[in-house]
Amino acid sequence: MNEVIKQLRIHKGLTQRELAKISGLQQSTICRIEKDCSKTSWNKILKLLVALKLDVKKFIDKLSAYNETKVYDFLSLIIDNPKIRKELDQNPRVLALKVLRIFTN
Repeated sequence: MNEVIKQLRIHKGLTQRELAKISGLQQSTICRIEKDCSKTSWNKILKLLVALKLDVKKFIDKLSAYNETKVYDFLSLIIDNPKIRKELDQNPRVLALKVLRIFTN
């Protein structure tokens, strides 16, 4: 999710400082979230998504529309396939861009 937020920000042509001003969060918080959002509250993530003018309802609807088994199978493929895992480790932007396409279309 951290790379998705970063790519959304870049796609919108915003700096971290500009996004901080729009979202009401500190620039240092945005920097931390873009590096690793695993310990970030959903409240802060939602603030960023709203500030980035992402349709949050559409985002949540798409997220909940996915079949859990398919999501699990997809994640298992990434985790269990060393070639794919290595490729994503080398370029996490690839996965982030794919996720962006899903949630912004």
